Amino acid sequence: MTLTFVEQFLRTYGLVFTSPFFYAGLLVIGWQYVRQNQLERQLFGLKITNWKKQLWVTFVSGAAVGLCASLAVKELGIALTQSEIIWLWAGSLLLTLWRVRFVCLSYSAGLLSVLSLTVRLLPVGPLSPSVLHLLWTQLQLIDVRLLLELVAVLHLAEAVLVILQGHVDPSPVFVEGKRGRVVGGFLVQKYWLLPIALNFPLPTILAYSGVCLSSTPGAKAKRSSALIACYALILLAFCLLANRFQWCLWIAAIWSPLVHDWMIRWETRRESSASPRYTKQRQGLRILAVLPGSLAERMGLRSEEVIVRVNKRPVSTPFDLHFAINQHPAYVRLEVLGTSGEIRFEQKPLFEGTHHALGLVLVPDENSREYIQIESVPVWKSLLGSLWLRLRGRASSISHSA
Repeated sequence: MTLTFVEQFLRTYGLVFTSPFFYAGLLVIGWQYVRQNQLERQLFGLKITNWKKQLWVTFVSGAAVGLCASLAVKELGIALTQSEIIWLWAGSLLLTLWRVRFVCLSYSAGLLSVLSLTVRLLPVGPLSPSVLHLLWTQLQLIDVRLLLELVAVLHLAEAVLVILQGHVDPSPVFVEGKRGRVVGGFLVQKYWLLPIALNFPLPTILAYSGVCLSSTPGAKAKRSSALIACYALILLAFCLLANRFQWCLWIAAIWSPLVHDWMIRWETRRESSASPRYTKQRQGLRILAVLPGSLAERMGLRSEEVIVRVNKRPVSTPFDLHFAINQHPAYVRLEVLGTSGEIRFEQKPLFEGTHHALGLVLVPDENSREYIQIESVPVWKSLLGSLWLRLRGRASSISHSA
């Protein structure tokens, strides 16, 4: 690797940070994290995660992994034209209007590859509008192998990011489970903005999301990372084999969107069909989450542990917890059942104004009414619904003022 190559590579990589699309991507990711805070406030009355910290981690980790992915792209000789990138991103934007998960390039790249391979098999006839003839020609010229190799490299980068950060800062949520019972869980939403240096700068968004109902966020991240890595390696293998066997391109083109969607559906079905992990038990109060910087965190409490007694009083409901603390407002002494079955005692002094602020989110009980619904709504329908509500609100305010 010569010095000239390194300088040229770093110059191209640095140009990504001057692109307005890079900072537009940061704004979109920041907006998603703010929405996550709004959901936390809706459920628990306070924000649990820090969107500024998450956005900073997105920037730093994305830049580091993007540098490694750019080196892999250069090593594989992936060099796409601007028209190919336009086709790729236009397809992603159109698909995203149907489902948010379709923003992943595996869908647009796969469908675009199948379309390009199909067009090559069709006889070229006279196309009357010149625009159609131009589009037809551009589809034929798309380098399907390089396009799918880029998808494979990006998913290898995603597998690394998921195993490192996929379990960090999940949001506790209440979800309607089987038989209408409200159960606890964790909403995992991670976004990364990768600056990729092709023959021109290319900012790329990677996303990882899901709800943990029967698994811990750590276990889900490990499982998802392994699945994504296997998916990417097999896709890359088909692309490399296509140098000798052209039919491998068809397999790679079909593999890219279909297997990716199967992984998401399999993971969702696995979480929803298994027995819920975060449910209330008969005796004690099970902890769903511990707020960062809270008294409970300083006491060493962790998720899935059970508070058996508070100030020597047995507790089974949040009312029991508050009552026991108010009986001894100067300190709190907890008897805690650990995840491995051991009993330990934690004690801390209480200060004025913190009697009800241990910083705990408990698993829902039979009295819990607030929960979120896990469903996939088309983006276009969500946007139209939001617009309709705004118009109704504005019309209502005008009629009241009149």
